[in-house]
Amino acid sequence: MVTPMRGSVTKRGSSWSFVVDRGIEPTTGRRRQQRRSGFRTRKEAEEALRRTISSLTDGTFVERTDETIDEYFTRWLEGLTASRRVKPKTVKTYTECLARLRPELGPVRLQALRPVDIERTYVDLLSSGGREGRGLHPRTVLHTHRVLHTALADAERLGLVARNVAHRVAVPTVPVLTSVDNVWTAEELRTFLESTAEELFYPAFVLAATTGMRRGEVAALRWIDLDLDTGVLRVAESVIPVGRELVFTPPKTKKGVRVVTLDSGTLAVMKAHRKRQAERQLAAGSAWEDTGRVFTREDGSLIHPDLLSKRFDRWVARSGLPRITFHGLRHTWATLAMEKGIHTKVVSDRLGHANISVTLDIYSKVRPAMDAHAAEVVAADIFGSDPAVGDH
Repeated sequence: MVTPMRGSVTKRGSSWSFVVDRGIEPTTGRRRQQRRSGFRTRKEAEEALRRTISSLTDGTFVERTDETIDEYFTRWLEGLTASRRVKPKTVKTYTECLARLRPELGPVRLQALRPVDIERTYVDLLSSGGREGRGLHPRTVLHTHRVLHTALADAERLGLVARNVAHRVAVPTVPVLTSVDNVWTAEELRTFLESTAEELFYPAFVLAATTGMRRGEVAALRWIDLDLDTGVLRVAESVIPVGRELVFTPPKTKKGVRVVTLDSGTLAVMKAHRKRQAERQLAAGSAWEDTGRVFTREDGSLIHPDLLSKRFDRWVARSGLPRITFHGLRHTWATLAMEKGIHTKVVSDRLGHANISVTLDIYSKVRPAMDAHAAEVVAADIFGSDPAVGDH
């Protein structure tokens, strides 16, 4: 029969403390005691004593340590690297996310971390946590929170903390995606492409606009994945900036790896681009950096995805057209396709969405126009060319 643990509460000076008798340590023969002090009232000390005895009894008790958040982050990241539990690029991403938290949370003792400490840090990141003191996007802070939650979940699993306090944190609200506000009409897109014909990355603009490919997918495209004879390309990689490095990785989902057919106009642009790139390579000679990528700098070296956005933004500003982002080219293609009555499953597969519901959610605002178009088309079939045939 196990002897119940006993404890007592005493007052020392102006504060209260408790001690729990944990029995004899088998390996040393010494008596083990658990002490805590600094309670303002007897009631607080008694409540803490009760919780301590309960945790000791059910095996959830956590020994007190002075390890700080900063120390734990370092040890956790080193453990991930050594164990190879995650890919190196993932460790780099985790490192970047936790670096945002170290200035505020780093000195805090791991076991003393409170939800309010985390929430205050998130407020600071949202207001001034980015470059040049600008606020971070809520989505970035949310991603940072997820990494922190993962780190603290491991701390709880290893018995370093009693619970994962990130569970109780109010996370930032990410603005609802309004993709249909980030689009051009077909006429606006045509005007833009005509104005950028002499731009180095004009073929990249065309490809994004006519295939709906993501920016990272466009920047990562290889010539071996593009068949200029059949007009078919395979989306097999995407490029992600991790710190100062560019990491090439497969798409996040199985549906992201896909085959996309090019229209004749886009195929002609890509053939002309291949010819011009070959001419630049010949002129550069040994100075050419052969990366095998479709879109490169003038010397053949890799391009950062941000470069595509910067060049795109510059041309948009010159054009006088409504401002959209490079990602808006993807939204524009999808919106035009759905407005033209292209089946949502076809659009979803071409975009590389995980499932058709993702496509329907993102482009839900397009559906009323599609509904109206469907009504007119079917009615025309029913009533003939004059839908008002039923009027008298």
